[in-house]
Amino acid sequence: MLRHLSGGRRRAVNASSDLLAGLVCLLFPSPCRLCGQSLRHARRIPVCGACLQRLPGLGQLSCRQCGKGFAGAADSADGRCLACQVAPPDYATAQSAAAYRAEARELIHLLKYRGVVPIAGFWAERLAELAARLPEAPELVVPVPLGRRRRRQRGYNQSGEMGRQLARRLGCTYAAQGLRRRRETTPQTGLTAAAREQNLAGAFVGLSRRVAGKRVLLVDDVLTTGATARAAAAALMRAGARRVDVVTAARAELDFIPGEAA
Repeated sequence: MLRHLSGGRRRAVNASSDLLAGLVCLLFPSPCRLCGQSLRHARRIPVCGACLQRLPGLGQLSCRQCGKGFAGAADSADGRCLACQVAPPDYATAQSAAAYRAEARELIHLLKYRGVVPIAGFWAERLAELAARLPEAPELVVPVPLGRRRRRQRGYNQSGEMGRQLARRLGCTYAAQGLRRRRETTPQTGLTAAAREQNLAGAFVGLSRRVAGKRVLLVDDVLTTGATARAAAAALMRAGARRVDVVTAARAELDFIPGEAA
């Protein structure tokens, strides 16, 4: 309904919703979904401010292209890791808002597996801060798509929810169908880095009429080995995108995520 309102009326409705949410929190406090403390604030998400402030950060020394931390970052001639120098990905940069552990991991789980969709707005704010660092402002925000089966099971695409709100914050176009999966893929859980690459080979196709000639910001929830980002960016570039940058809510190491879906 809000999308049919003018900008001023939409802001008024959002302000009223925030006020109502604040009154509900004050009158009927509920526990923070992470630490259990009573919530008495006007946030739209069931997480306290203290938990949101404890998001684990990433190391400072990282590859300027893929974002992966590496010991020789300070000594690298062009700021890239050896993997990006030998076989550079099709995306120009990849940035993440937090390390995939502790509070950040739990926040992503609330969004991804437990249906707390408003958390997408929190991550969109963090991703907008990352996008502000890019040398060229994006023109198009494209989410990494889910397969049909997983989309039906979940009822929404968590990357799409973040991407839609991110595009609004950046003032650019959101292209939900800019990238699509041409086939279902096996869940990435338990796969090696090489197996992940093989699993996603040819899995994506970009929509040329939406992305051709555009600076695209590709959005996903978690970046692990980077296999998904590489495959998706390659598909977008084949479809004619002028540049692809990647932003994700969190970055994980492959050995840190046992037993969960990719």
